[in-house]
Amino acid sequence: WGQRHCATCRAPAGAGPSERGRILGGLALRLGGVATLGALLVVPSELWFYPVDLTPDFWMMGLLYGLLGWAMIAVLAVFDRWDSRGWWIAAGLFGFLAEGLVVAELYGVLPFSILWTPLAWHAVVTVFLAFLWLRSRLARGAVAGAVASAALGVALGVWNGWMWNVREAADGSQSFDWQPLGPFAAQVGIGWLVFVAGHWGWSRLGPRLMALNLKTDLWALTLLFGGLWAVSWLVPLFPWSLALPGLTVLSVWALRHAGRGDRHVPATVSDRALLWTALIPVCAIATYATYTAARPTWEVNAYTVFILGIPATLLWARAHVPGRKNAVASD
Repeated sequence: WGQRHCATCRAPAGAGPSERGRILGGLALRLGGVATLGALLVVPSELWFYPVDLTPDFWMMGLLYGLLGWAMIAVLAVFDRWDSRGWWIAAGLFGFLAEGLVVAELYGVLPFSILWTPLAWHAVVTVFLAFLWLRSRLARGAVAGAVASAALGVALGVWNGWMWNVREAADGSQSFDWQPLGPFAAQVGIGWLVFVAGHWGWSRLGPRLMALNLKTDLWALTLLFGGLWAVSWLVPLFPWSLALPGLTVLSVWALRHAGRGDRHVPATVSDRALLWTALIPVCAIATYATYTAARPTWEVNAYTVFILGIPATLLWARAHVPGRKNAVASD
C-alpha cells in the first residue's frame, strides 16, 4: 500500500512542471498581446495625433494603451461580440477609457467630449481605420493596401499640418507658428516602426489571443481601472467624473442586449503586405511639407469633428439598439 500510495503522490508532482509551463505560457501570451496592442493603438492615438516628447514616460503610456486595448479585446471575447456592433461598443469603451482614465478630457465639455475625441478619433481613426480597415485593405492585395496606406498618410499629414502649427490664445483666437518638417518627420517615422511592429505582432498572436478565456483578465482590469479612476478623478471632478462608470455600464449592457451583426475579426495579413504601410509616413511627410509651404488657415479640427464625429456618434448609438440575441443585422 505504501508503494502504491507514494506512486499516486508522485503523479501530481510530475504534473507540476507541465502545469507551470501552461501558466507561464498563458502569461507570456498575454504580455505579448498587451505589447502588440500597445504598439498598434498608441501610435495613431498619440504619435500621429499631435507633437509628443519621446521620453520614457511616453513609452509607459504605450503600456497603458496596451492594457486599454487588452480590455477592449477582453470584453469582445467574454461577451462573444466579434461582430461589427460589438466592435463599435468596445472601440467606444476604449476611447472613453483613453480620455477618462489616462487623462480627464472626457469630463471637460460634456456631452460634446463624448464625441471628441473618444469616438471620433480613438474609435474611428485608431481602432477602425488604422487597425481593422487597414488590415482588411492589406489582405485584399497590393493595390488596395497601397491606396489605403497612402490615403491614411495624406489625412494624417493634413491633420498634423494644423495640429503642429496652430496656437490658441486664452480668448479663443488662433494664430500659427509654422514648424519645420524635421521633427514631424522623425516622429511619424518612429511611430511607423512601432505601428508596423504592432501589426506584425497581431498577425502572429491575434487568433490565439481571441481564443483565450479572458474572464479573469476582465475582472482584474476592471478592478485596476476602477481604482485608478477613483484615486485620480472621482473626487476632484465629481460629479462629472461619474460619466466614465456610467458609459462603462451602458457599454456592458449593450454588449449583452444589443442586436448582433455578422462576425468580423481582424484580417490575416502577410509580412510582405505590411510593407505597404510605409506609404503612411511617406505620404504624411509629403503632405505636411506641402501644407506648411502653402500655410492655409483652415479650421481642420472643426472639419474633422464634423466629418468623423457625427457619423461616429450615430453608429455608436445604433450599436446600442436592443435586439434578439441571435439576430443578424445588416451592418
